[in-house]
Amino acid sequence: MTVEAAAGWSSLPEWLTVRALVIDTGTGRRGEVQPWPYYSEKPPTSAWLRPEGGGKEWTAPIDGLRPARGQPAA
Repeated sequence: MTVEAAAGWSSLPEWLTVRALVIDTGTGRRGEVQPWPYYSEKPPTSAWLRPEGGGKEWTAPIDGLRPARGQPAA
């Protein structure tokens, strides 16, 4: 299920799902999308990410994320 379907948000990219691997273009880091820690009727503007295999989470603007399929880890 997509993040937007779960929350009723229609403006988020279709590929942006919980556990999706993404590239944070602002930092060049590759991470896994984490569940949003709060509920809001408005779609979020940033996502919670965690490095593959674990580590310290960070947030990144959604408009700066790209699917990581086929991309090497940074």
